[in-house]
Amino acid sequence: MIKTGGIIFSRMSSTRLPGKAMIPINGVSLLERVINRSKLISKIDHLCIATSVKEEDDVIASFGRLKGIDVYRGSLTDVAGRAIDTAEHFKYDHFIRICGDRPFLDHNIYDIMISTHLKNQNDLTTNIFPRTVPPGLTGEVISTKSLKKMYSMPLNNEDKEHVTRYYYKNPSQFTILNMEFAFSKKNIAARLVIDDEEDLRRSTWIDTKIRKNNLTNDSETVIYLTEKWQNTKT
Repeated sequence: MIKTGGIIFSRMSSTRLPGKAMIPINGVSLLERVINRSKLISKIDHLCIATSVKEEDDVIASFGRLKGIDVYRGSLTDVAGRAIDTAEHFKYDHFIRICGDRPFLDHNIYDIMISTHLKNQNDLTTNIFPRTVPPGLTGEVISTKSLKKMYSMPLNNEDKEHVTRYYYKNPSQFTILNMEFAFSKKNIAARLVIDDEEDLRRSTWIDTKIRKNNLTNDSETVIYLTEKWQNTKT
């Protein structure tokens, strides 16, 4: 039986926003928000967190286990190697890469991408080659077999740090499918990730608006509120 996993990649050592994984957004940490959204993905058989063996990431491992999520720990900088080790540990044939900076990730997009990936047996199914979704809705479904093949190539340190970078640099060596989604150029320009203090303020404002107005927390609402936030800044 083919097993498909969801791997949340998270670490405390963000350069632009240190410790962001555990930073609260209206009382709920970024990591918990990513976990909660990831649990809605119906096309995965198992969800886990992949973090590093560094002492500073003990808090991520502990929090994940507290929330009932399995955790694998590996290299801090060789994220591709950590991805392979995680996939092999949990016996994933394929997995969706979930970055820990996406509090508004869309499980519907991920489910569509996973289904398409498994049907076509791609090496990589993506929506950023070229980008067809806003940052924060990026999806990458990866074949573990192809990732191991990629890892055997002459990689540099940056290729190892960014799991899919080598695929995009060498597309002729892999079966890559880029999926289109119904977002306008204006929509795609919206930032739905948390990478710095400005992103944190925006996300907190969006979450506050959703809760106070009892809005549906979906991509359409979040993008609309992101544009509203931009209008308040001009």
